[in-house]
Amino acid sequence: MGSYFGLYNVAVSGMYVNQAGLASTSHNISNVNTPGFSRQHITGEEWRIASSGLSPGGKGVGVQEIRQARNQFLDQNYRRQNAQSGYWQQKSSRLEQAEQTLGDFISDAGIKKTGLQQTVQDFVSGWDELSKHPDSRSARNTLRGYGEALVDTFTHINRQLQQLQQDACDRLQDSVSTLNNMAQEISHLNTAIFRAESTGAEACDLRDQRNLLLDAISGMADITVNEQTNGLFVVSIGGVPLVNGDQVHPLKAVGDGSLQRPLKVQWADANEAVSLSGGSMLADIQDGDQSTVTALDPAEFPFDFKPGTTNSISDLRQGLNDLLTTITNKINDLHKTGFGLDGSTGVDFFVAADPSKPLSISNIKVNPALDDPNKIAASASAADLPGGSTTAESIYKALTEEKLLTFDGSAMDLNSFYKAIVSWIGTTGEQAYGATDTQEKLVWQLDSQRQSVSSVSIDEETAAMMRYQRIYSANAKVLSTIDSLLGDLIRELG
Repeated sequence: MGSYFGLYNVAVSGMYVNQAGLASTSHNISNVNTPGFSRQHITGEEWRIASSGLSPGGKGVGVQEIRQARNQFLDQNYRRQNAQSGYWQQKSSRLEQAEQTLGDFISDAGIKKTGLQQTVQDFVSGWDELSKHPDSRSARNTLRGYGEALVDTFTHINRQLQQLQQDACDRLQDSVSTLNNMAQEISHLNTAIFRAESTGAEACDLRDQRNLLLDAISGMADITVNEQTNGLFVVSIGGVPLVNGDQVHPLKAVGDGSLQRPLKVQWADANEAVSLSGGSMLADIQDGDQSTVTALDPAEFPFDFKPGTTNSISDLRQGLNDLLTTITNKINDLHKTGFGLDGSTGVDFFVAADPSKPLSISNIKVNPALDDPNKIAASASAADLPGGSTTAESIYKALTEEKLLTFDGSAMDLNSFYKAIVSWIGTTGEQAYGATDTQEKLVWQLDSQRQSVSSVSIDEETAAMMRYQRIYSANAKVLSTIDSLLGDLIRELG
């Protein structure tokens, strides 16, 4: 009789395991469109049922574990490349916006303005027109208007670029807050997974949630993830733990990007800088840094503009500052030596908006004294008034022919320097777009490889469901057969 009951247990264990397989397959099919879900499957193990008396123990099967179909190597590689993708996406997006500032734009008043190049050309042409009509008040009024448009265009573009950098600072604050919240969630999931698995329960769905959070964090910072033997994850940035089991070491963003308060991310409990090698936060730190944009000392002219730092927005602002400051200082030097129609001399065409600070792209205006157009100088001598045009001619020639500027060691005139800036920012943008495209394709390829391992296939799950169903039915038939044999035995003995 013992052998019969042992066979009962064998068949029941087979039914139980395959019922668990059916449940796992049903769970997979239900979550086929759930983001981050990893296909689950059961693994069985043979086990021996203890028996009493002299009858041999029957063999059965039990559920050893429910496993996720994941590849940790692909996960690590995906997150490493996703960090670089997040970095280049952020850089290319801001470079695209920076490039647009050099074209046409809408002023704060909603009035369509011409682009920077046309504004510069109009201003230069204004001096040419004045040299042809040195006694004309109308030509002077037009020139002053061109000068105001020049200042307005440069300062407007500079404000737009500053706003881009401020946006980077704001985004960094938001990213740090978001990352801290996700790190806290991961620590909670670590605890929940440990508690579940220590009692023999499965926590595959909790592990999926944790992996989805890690994927999201990897776009913001280059993280490394190590799983301990107890199932807890240690998530590190630059070798320092962000999450260690149920412990979280939060980050904080400090500074405003100025020279006095540089923008950076620190460990909140140590006030030490976080070592970032990728991710959108690194791009935010670089793009939000305004400390390298400085006013020029006229004694340094021609200043050698050398772009190529990690902060192309600050490089662009510095290049435009060099261009405008060089123009204004050259014009002031020549204009002060000339004479206006009223005989005035020694008048600057441009002045600092705040006299306590050096003249720069963010601190400049047309001299209010020139509201009287008669003070705009065209003649080099009072004796030549009103028809002298030497000063106006000298200024026009300086702006069109002289190599007043230097770009990466090469002396250039005004037009060539502007073209070099446009070419440089365009090339930098193309390189960023190319890097972004390359990284996005690489991330997509790695994710496709991950999905080939972990995603749910309806065809495969349907086949597995049919297999489990057939095995379950076969075990049920074994039970029915044993029951029939046992009934015959009882009747024969009865």
